[in-house]
Amino acid sequence: MKLWLPLLSMAALAALLALFAGCSDPTGGDQGISPHPEGFADPQSPDFHGDVVWDRLAEDDTTLSTCSGCHRRTENSEVIWDCWTCHAEYPHTNQITNYGAEHGGILRTINYRVWECADCHGADYAGGMVASLGLSQVACVDCHQPTPEACNTCHGVYTADPADTAYWAPPKDLTQHVDPSFIGVGAHIYHVRPQTLNRPVLGGPYSCSECHVLPDSVDAPGHVDDGTPFADLSWGPIATDANANPSWDREAATCSNVYCHGEFDLGHQDNDPSWIALEGTQLQCGACHGMPPEENHPDDDDCNECHGTVVDAGFEIINPTLHVNGRVNFN
Repeated sequence: MKLWLPLLSMAALAALLALFAGCSDPTGGDQGISPHPEGFADPQSPDFHGDVVWDRLAEDDTTLSTCSGCHRRTENSEVIWDCWTCHAEYPHTNQITNYGAEHGGILRTINYRVWECADCHGADYAGGMVASLGLSQVACVDCHQPTPEACNTCHGVYTADPADTAYWAPPKDLTQHVDPSFIGVGAHIYHVRPQTLNRPVLGGPYSCSECHVLPDSVDAPGHVDDGTPFADLSWGPIATDANANPSWDREAATCSNVYCHGEFDLGHQDNDPSWIALEGTQLQCGACHGMPPEENHPDDDDCNECHGTVVDAGFEIINPTLHVNGRVNFN
């Protein structure tokens, strides 16, 4: 009877070692032993691990606590079966923090639906379930303050204060361009933050809402949900002042019938400025109205005599907020 005890102990030890060997391989390895159900790798199985993950997320088990026992990084950063052990590019590659090659590119491929990142990184983008796995650089808010849903995450000046609306507009555009010859960049900066340029400022700055509907959130209807790579236009109170009826020709990249560029009484109503050919003609006095304006206007080009709060004797605009503002300002 005593002879069997060592044999039983050895058999138990062998079984335990086989179990540990199987635990080191989610498929069970050669031992055929696995901590997962049989169908965990089969997308057609009710036990498919992808479905299990999403079900737990739906139940607010955002830590995936029972998974993190094995799927994690150790204290010395050794990876034990992370997502990329089996998935080279899902949900994204492990080069996601390489901004130029991966980071922005992934957002572009999903049409900037940044809120989808919250499925794994948490509704507050502070790490969510992936933080429990011990992976580094998983909190979006470590770089994107106060949230990656800020407007200047995708377009505009990323390093600027997200609360400063003037820096929401390109450059950069959605495809990372900064040159105004690209239609996504164009003359944005001349409208929303002209004071930052080393050139005369004739008016503004103007709100984005003069040409676009400002969404309440990144996932607002009509913002990034229609699959088009460009913004919809909607004209504001200054653009439509004096009963102007603005229009935009994307193919020609020109604006027409805009109050700001001459669509008013005594204005040059045939002035259709280019959005991308910024050679400076629109900065010249006389581009939008005559010098002096034609017809019912005194034949005197000394603008300063009547409009001294707007322009000086040298035809320099001294108060851009009083010029192209929807009204005629007198001394």
